[in-house]
Amino acid sequence: MPSFSYNDIEINYIMEGSGEPIVFVSGTFTKLQTWNYQIDFFREKMTVVAFDNRGTGKSSHPDFPYTMEMLVEDLRNLKKRI
Repeated sequence: MPSFSYNDIEINYIMEGSGEPIVFVSGTFTKLQTWNYQIDFFREKMTVVAFDNRGTGKSSHPDFPYTMEMLVEDLRNLKKRI
């Protein structure tokens, strides 16, 4: 699976399919596999993007409290790669 880094944080994500992008954003501490059924369905019609939030899955697990602003910044940085 691809990943990207910024500010010493590594974010794991998938990008599958083709066409208009759709991004699945999981709740805090939820891995991208939460979306497996939706990914299977939508990748036939669209470019599907899903990611592990920081602190989950294969993304970095920094040892400090996470804020909503940090999670939004992770999504903004992922958007630059789509």
